[in-house]
Amino acid sequence: MIFHAKIVGVKVANPDHIKRKEILNDCKKGELLMLERENNNPHDNNAVAVLRLSREKLGYLSHDAAVKISKHIDEDSKEFEAVIEKVNGGKKSLIGSILGGDEKPFEVDIVITKKFTS
Repeated sequence: MIFHAKIVGVKVANPDHIKRKEILNDCKKGELLMLERENNNPHDNNAVAVLRLSREKLGYLSHDAAVKISKHIDEDSKEFEAVIEKVNGGKKSLIGSILGGDEKPFEVDIVITKKFTS
């Protein structure tokens, strides 16, 4: 199983008060990520957190992607991993810098695959 997804919730700060978008500033295309199921998440019972290997939380899979993968994680105990495909935003556009505008919102695209085990 391979599919593309987006990370959501990147504007929120983590419990340690570090802003997720600050963590995303250090992320690079091709970086390996972990997916962690959050069965008791009060906002979404299909929640799947997206973390760096250092365990820094970047956000969550979009709802549609979480619905697809959470069933597999729960029922089959399959393990999945993700790789950053593209990170956009986080910096002010040239015009925004000149006019004092806001930075562009982050958009993070990832590719999810089943882990290979030997």
